[in-house]
Amino acid sequence: MVIENPEVSVPYGDPQRSPAFVTQGSSVEIIVTAVVIETEVFSLSLFVDNNEVAQTNSDSLNYLFNYNDYTEGPHDLVAIGVDTSGNVDSTLFMMFVNPPMVNQAPPQGVEPGITINSPTSVTFELFAPFKDFVYLIGDFNDWKVESEYFLNRFAFNADSVVWWITLDNISAGNEIAFQYLVDGEIRIGDPFGHKILDPWNDQWIGNETYPNLKPFPEGKTNYPVTTFQTAQLPYP
Repeated sequence: MVIENPEVSVPYGDPQRSPAFVTQGSSVEIIVTAVVIETEVFSLSLFVDNNEVAQTNSDSLNYLFNYNDYTEGPHDLVAIGVDTSGNVDSTLFMMFVNPPMVNQAPPQGVEPGITINSPTSVTFELFAPFKDFVYLIGDFNDWKVESEYFLNRFAFNADSVVWWITLDNISAGNEIAFQYLVDGEIRIGDPFGHKILDPWNDQWIGNETYPNLKPFPEGKTNYPVTTFQTAQLPYP
């Protein structure tokens, strides 16, 4: 089974950490191809949330996943192929329907990067013009894409756009790691962050150099992530 479109993979253990996205008012053509050797395709089916939405007896299946046909959030898709010998193969992936975009100015006093409002409230602001959408992923959502972490957008002008979100349920005093997931493809830490976790180089930092270094979220994301901590004790 090959998913020709969209480009999907599950490199982080859970499809919700790397879904394909459907933006407001758009649609995505899903193209599934069955590869058979010394036999023929008997059936090829596509299920969305356990409901069959398309079926064919050929080796290629097309289905138009429309934004308006599904609720916002994650949707499990399974492509199942059966050949004339009775062999069955399947592929699981996820489509994520974005919430409606909110165009709204960030709260007064918020600065680029991380603004700590209180021990349990933090506002994140990312400068990223010419992008379509941004999610916040991190320890707080197990590095999965979730609708409640969809960032607001505000354009000062066409080439000066910021994305922001306020989290009010932060665990006070705990060091928390996070990234921005931009357009469903780019994983970056915060450019203004004071500390990162590096999947390539942290292994060379011994405990005598940096005791109790927070481990990188191995297997859940990739590329450096940023950390922050509220209610920190003042440096003596």
